[in-house]
Amino acid sequence: MNKLVNNLKNDVYCRIKPDNFGGVGVFAVKDIPKGVNPFKLSNAECVSYKLIDVPEKVIRKLAPGVRKMVEAFYDYDEESGTYGIPQPGLNAQDISFYLNTSPTPNIKIVESKKCSLLSFKTKKLIKKGQQLFINYDEYA
Repeated sequence: MNKLVNNLKNDVYCRIKPDNFGGVGVFAVKDIPKGVNPFKLSNAECVSYKLIDVPEKVIRKLAPGVRKMVEAFYDYDEESGTYGIPQPGLNAQDISFYLNTSPTPNIKIVESKKCSLLSFKTKKLIKKGQQLFINYDEYA
């Protein structure tokens, strides 16, 4: 329980709420210092799941809403014809999956050998109430 309480006090920085673009975005619920991973879990800096390569033909047979989320959130490997999806599936997503894009992001993508999914760090102080952005072009 101590890890959880520590996480609630020190590591919860964001929430999802409606944005100014007609969708949802990730917003700071308190100031986030520069260099912080605003999506840190209570037990780790990053998430490490085994990625399962799921063939596109399997994805095409899913319910349209589920298929759309897989296509939006996970990389398609043209060479193998598969999507790399974390073993726990879509229910394992954290709120970082709802970051919107900006040409002037306040969050940077951090790759780590310890993490099977991407990690993030703030590029500057983000004030309470501000929306968090990444640059989708950095994924490519």
